[in-house]
Amino acid sequence: MSCEEILTMANRLCNDANLFTIVMPIKDRPEFLRNSLGFLESQGFAGQVVIADGSSKAMSCLNKKIVTSQKKIRIVYAYTAGLKNLWAEMQRGLKDIGSKYILLHSDDDFYFLDEIDYCLDFLEKNKDYVSARGRFVWIGEYQNLNKEIGQPRKFDQVGLSNMPMYSFTESVNEHRVVGMFNRYCHLFFSVMRSATFLKALGQVQKCLGKDLGSAWFDQFAFTIICGVRGKIHTSTALYCIRQKHPAQYSNRTAAAEPYRHWPKLLISPDFSDDYQRFRQCLIDSCQEFVSVSEEQLKSIIDYGLVTLIKRGFGVRPPLERQDSELMFRLKDSSSIDHQRMRQVIPFLTPILPEE
Repeated sequence: MSCEEILTMANRLCNDANLFTIVMPIKDRPEFLRNSLGFLESQGFAGQVVIADGSSKAMSCLNKKIVTSQKKIRIVYAYTAGLKNLWAEMQRGLKDIGSKYILLHSDDDFYFLDEIDYCLDFLEKNKDYVSARGRFVWIGEYQNLNKEIGQPRKFDQVGLSNMPMYSFTESVNEHRVVGMFNRYCHLFFSVMRSATFLKALGQVQKCLGKDLGSAWFDQFAFTIICGVRGKIHTSTALYCIRQKHPAQYSNRTAAAEPYRHWPKLLISPDFSDDYQRFRQCLIDSCQEFVSVSEEQLKSIIDYGLVTLIKRGFGVRPPLERQDSELMFRLKDSSSIDHQRMRQVIPFLTPILPEE
C-alpha cells in the first residue's frame, strides 16, 4: 500500500465510528454479504458496520463466518430473525449505536467511499440538510456463461433506475413535502443524520403497524417523515452501483418500483384502511414542522397520492440532465465514473444460467 493510500485511509471521515455507521440488513444471501464487505474493504474502509441478520439458523452460521473473517472492518452483529419486519430488525441492530450519521446499505449494493465522505462533509457543513447522496445506476445480471475457471466474466447493460434521484431544497417545509410527492424518490441508501433516521424508523413502526409493506406505504412514510425535517441533497457523482438479480424480489411480491404497485392497491379491500393509517402517520409526524392547518396538510397528502397513482399508470417525471450526463460519462473509458464501474465488477455475484 502506498503512502498516499495510507494517508487517504487515515483521513477518511467514514472510518470514524463516532461519526458514521453503515447498517446492513441481510437475509439468507452469504455470497452477497461477502462481496459487499469485500468491496468496502478493497477501498480501505475500516469503519463500523451493523449487520442485522434475519437469516435462517443455517445461513446465519455462514454469515457469522464471513463476519469473523473480517479483520479491518469493525462489525456489530445482531441476529434479528423472528422480528416482525425489516424496520424492527434495523432498530434492534442500531439500539446501542451512537454515530452521528447512518447509511442503510443493502447487501447487493456497492458504495464508493469518496462519495460517502463527500456526503458526510456536506452534512457537517450544512445543518439544514438531513440527507445527502449521489447518483446510482443498476448493473444487469452477471453471468459466467461457460462456468469455467478463468473465463471472462460478463455483465449486461448499465442503466438508470426508473425512479430518478432528486434534491429537495425548498425552504418552506410544506412546499418540500409537495415536491417530494410530485417527484417521489425514496431516501433509502442515503447518508442520513442518525436522529432523523431513527425518528422516522420509530414513527413508521408505531403508526403503520405490523403489515408495513402494503404498497410500500412504509417507504413513502419514511421518506416524507425525514424530508419534512430538513433538505435533501443529491450530487451529480456516481455514488452507488446496484446489482440486478432475481433474488431482489423475494421479499416484495410486486414490481420493483413502488409506484407500479399503486394500480393493484386501488382494487384492494384494505386500501381505505391502509391509506387512512398512512395519511394519519404523516399528519402526526409532520404537523409540528409545517405552518399549514391539519386540513390543508390532508389535502397536500391526498393530492400527492393522485400524483403517485399517475406514475403508477406510466406518467413519469422527466429525466434529469445530470442523469443523462452520468450515462455519457459511464461510456467514456477515461472518466472516473467509468473506472469506478469497472472497479465493482470483480465483486458482483455471478448469476449462473439455469440448467
